[in-house]
Amino acid sequence: MKTGQISFVSLLLSGLVLSTLLGGCGAAQRSHQVPVTGAETFVQEGPLGIDVHNAFGSVFIEVDEALTSPLVWVWAKADTAEKSKPTWAAASLDRTDGLPVLRVATENPEGSVAQEYVVRIRVPGCAGVRVRNSGGTVRVTGVKGAVDISNELSASGRGGQAMYVQVSEGSTGPIMLNAPLGTIELRLPASQAGVVSAGSESGRVTVDAATASVLLPKVTTNRWEATVNGGTEPITLRAGSGDVKVLFGR
Repeated sequence: MKTGQISFVSLLLSGLVLSTLLGGCGAAQRSHQVPVTGAETFVQEGPLGIDVHNAFGSVFIEVDEALTSPLVWVWAKADTAEKSKPTWAAASLDRTDGLPVLRVATENPEGSVAQEYVVRIRVPGCAGVRVRNSGGTVRVTGVKGAVDISNELSASGRGGQAMYVQVSEGSTGPIMLNAPLGTIELRLPASQAGVVSAGSESGRVTVDAATASVLLPKVTTNRWEATVNGGTEPITLRAGSGDVKVLFGR
């Protein structure tokens, strides 16, 4: 892992901080743009790790190098502006293993009306991302570093919808994408190196690696495995009933 990139271990440890955020509703933000705690005194020294826990809904993450600080919006799907205000949302900036991490969390507190949240995040740069979502779409573009995204079934049994991930040139680190329901599309640079293992229980798997070097491919209609560009980092995609698509250099 290169300096300045967040590891899976670091992102998993950040779940302890998310648990703290979720533990007290007194910190709830009741506006569409969520203030980022710690941003006012935070010195940006490089790209951020991103850790998101969305109780139910959709997550959109975008890298915009023109920005100087992260921006976070959260709203609930509703028929009026008043109802679209999130019941509980929080965002903070701190450090894990000396590297900056943006943490965003939503929750439907016990006894409240369950809301379907939309989380939108824009950052100047990304050194790794971890997303835990259920019931909606996940779209992540321009990221680098370790990628760990799971789009699970909601408590009501509603499955995640489409997952779209676009990784930028020069990224290293493992990639893990999981969706029990819904499609997965992963777009990688032509130079991305790794051991690809893509599978779907009942959907189709297609991989376009014409611009890359592929060694010992094992291919069926619902599975594709090969070493690409001589890499060793795992690139793992698992779907339940949805299709899986991986594209190199497209």
